[in-house]
Amino acid sequence: MTLTLVVVALLAATIGAALGYMLRAARAARTEAELRIVAEVARAQIANGAGLVAEREAALALAQERLKASFDSLATQSLKSNNELFLGLARESLGQQQVEARASREAREKAIETQV
Repeated sequence: MTLTLVVVALLAATIGAALGYMLRAARAARTEAELRIVAEVARAQIANGAGLVAEREAALALAQERLKASFDSLATQSLKSNNELFLGLARESLGQQQVEARASREAREKAIETQV
């Protein structure tokens, strides 16, 4: 009977060890599957983040282009307006100088006529 008990005990220990190994392997497989899912989610988030970064960079480049175009347009308009203003003032000043020169010339001519 002791031999039978020893065999039963060994058989029970072997079955217990096999069941323990299978449970541990099942847990490891489940943990591995969960980790693969987490890794795939992380990869998807990284890819999505890279896409967002690329979109933001493209939007930034477009905004910079638009700002440059607006600034160039405003600078051109301002320069044109300033040039027109400057030319107007120059014409006015030149006109005044011409009027003064004519008056001075006429005064000299009259002075010469009176002397002659």
